[in-house]
Amino acid sequence: MLNGIAVLIITCPCALGLAVPAVQVVAGGRLLRAGILVKSGDALERLAEVDTVVFDKTGTLTTGALRLAEPERYIEATLALACGLARESRHPLSRALAAAAGTCVATHSNIREVPGYGLSGDTGSGEIRLGSRAWVGVGEDIDATGTQAEIWLRDAAGILTRFGFDDELRADAAESGVIADKRG
Repeated sequence: MLNGIAVLIITCPCALGLAVPAVQVVAGGRLLRAGILVKSGDALERLAEVDTVVFDKTGTLTTGALRLAEPERYIEATLALACGLARESRHPLSRALAAAAGTCVATHSNIREVPGYGLSGDTGSGEIRLGSRAWVGVGEDIDATGTQAEIWLRDAAGILTRFGFDDELRADAAESGVIADKRG
């Protein structure tokens, strides 16, 4: 085998130089027809070293139709307060929260959205925030880990409320060959 490769390299180095890109193009085309987009040629080479794949984007293994988990457990006034902020955002978790709350009247002013963090608004009592743990100031001592997507509300009094969301697995999720859970 080595002698054969050595002869090819010496007699026609262009053959091997062209073979690798040709194989990458053919493999990329076959993967694209299967619904997989390869963004770089070396991705196929790195794929041989992969032993774990993590899907974290809502809608990859799930339907993407998020819904508030256990809406009956929230106090109506707290849900309405959160809804007043949530309805001002296009984020999927905010949309799901606003849908679960139904119609709500915003009692907030000066609503601001900080991409990647959340929303804030002013009430007569002070600032309220809706968004990520860090954005609302959830301390590390509060353990609310789990499989649900979450957003948090901190009201003007500093009271924290966690909103958890569920999402259904897609019917074809099992075909991906991975073990999937209910994370959104």
